[in-house]
Amino acid sequence: MKKMLISTALVTALTLPTMLFAAEMEDVIYLNNGSIIRGTIVENIPKEGIYKIQTANGNVFVYEQDDIDKITKEAKTGAAQGGVVVNINNTNTNTNTNEAKPAAAAPAVVAPPKEEQRRHSIGIGSYGITFKDKDDLESKFAGGALTYQYGINNHIAFRASIYSTEHEDNKDTTNGGMEGHFLLTNNARNKGFKIYIGAGGYSETMKNKNSSTDKKYSGGSLIIGLGYNFDRVAIDLVGTGRKAEDYDMPKDTTVGTGSFSIAYRY
Repeated sequence: MKKMLISTALVTALTLPTMLFAAEMEDVIYLNNGSIIRGTIVENIPKEGIYKIQTANGNVFVYEQDDIDKITKEAKTGAAQGGVVVNINNTNTNTNTNEAKPAAAAPAVVAPPKEEQRRHSIGIGSYGITFKDKDDLESKFAGGALTYQYGINNHIAFRASIYSTEHEDNKDTTNGGMEGHFLLTNNARNKGFKIYIGAGGYSETMKNKNSSTDKKYSGGSLIIGLGYNFDRVAIDLVGTGRKAEDYDMPKDTTVGTGSFSIAYRY
C-alpha cells in the first residue's frame, strides 16, 4: 500500500506541471510591423487568409495572412493582460514580463480592427471609341458598357468590360465587344482615391445594317484610370490606347477609348 501511495505521488508530481503548463498556453500572432497579439484565435478562414483573435480583455481583431509574420502557441506572460504588445522599433519583442508596460494602451491605438476590404465591383457606364488620323479627322463611336473588377490584392486587380456603341454620324454602323486588363494600382480593395495603369487586350465586331459582312478586330491595349472607392460604390474614369494596325489603318492613326462608370462594391 505504501509503495502504491509513493508511485501515485510520483506520477502526480511529474504530470501536474505539464497539465498546468498546458492550461496556460495561448495563441500568439506576430505581425509584420513588429506588434504581437496574444489571445485565442476564434475564427480562421483559410480560403480568405483571414484570422480573428480575441484578447484576454475581450477585444477581437481581424488580420489577413499578408499582415502576419508567424502564428505560435506560447505560455502566457504578464504582458498578456491586455493581449497586445507594440514593437515601436519594428524589431523582435521578447515574450517576458518586460512587455507589460506598452500593452495597456495598445488595443485602442495601434491594433484596431481592420477595415473590411471589398474585392469585387460590378457596374455600368458610358463608353466611347475614337479614331483620329494625321489630319485630325475623327470618327467616333459612343454607347454604354457593363464593367467588372476583381482585386487580387490591394495592388493588383483585373478589370473587364463588355461594350456596345454606334457611330455618331452613321447610326447604321455599330461596334461592340469586350476587353480585359490586369492593373497595377495603389488601392484596389479599400476606401479612398485610386489610380492605376495596366495592359490587356480586346475583341470586337463592327457591323453595318446595309452590309452582310461583319468586320472583326482584336489586339492588345494599354489602360490608365483613376477614381474613388466609397464603402459600397466605386466611380472610375478610364482610358485605353490601341494600335492602329489592328484596324488595318495607317500607323499614324490614333485609336483610343474612354469610359466613365459607377459600380457596386462587394
